[in-house]
Amino acid sequence: MSTAAEEEMVVEVQTLAGTKVGTTRLPLNASVRTLRDEIQRWQRPKEGAYEDPEMKLGCSRQPDRRKLLTGRSILDDRQPLRSYCTYSGEPLVVTAVKGKTVDVAVQCGQETLLMSVSTSTTVAMIKDQLCDDLGWDVSLARLSLLLPLEVLPLDDEDLLLSSGFVPGSFFRLTKRPPD
Repeated sequence: MSTAAEEEMVVEVQTLAGTKVGTTRLPLNASVRTLRDEIQRWQRPKEGAYEDPEMKLGCSRQPDRRKLLTGRSILDDRQPLRSYCTYSGEPLVVTAVKGKTVDVAVQCGQETLLMSVSTSTTVAMIKDQLCDDLGWDVSLARLSLLLPLEVLPLDDEDLLLSSGFVPGSFFRLTKRPPD
């Protein structure tokens, strides 16, 4: 027999900079759209009358353009949260990214390259592009995230912006010697 607690999950939402936006408990069968609606509620002013400038101008309300990322996937509004549940007992950490692209810095040897990446850019995509530009064999390349106290190696399937990246941090592309 299942309990109500077993049918819910805790979701923690953070910005790309790692700032916690909020935490909520939602049913496993709730859609990602429900989570998106909850995030929009957090963003509204708490007191006083809320006047939407788009409604005042007679425009129709625009849909939320934030991308919600977790691990190796972009959350799909039509999917139930159950699709992203890890059943680990830990909150599902979701990164909310506004905008189409983010600039990231990648150290390649003595050079630092600035690249624009989207929310759907994977580590493999960045490695392919950089290795092509540098004339490197992509099979020998490794991309890592440089954190203040550690270097975090990244898997090719990881979404670049959900890897622990915060604005101001760097990625490093290294080449290992051939076998």
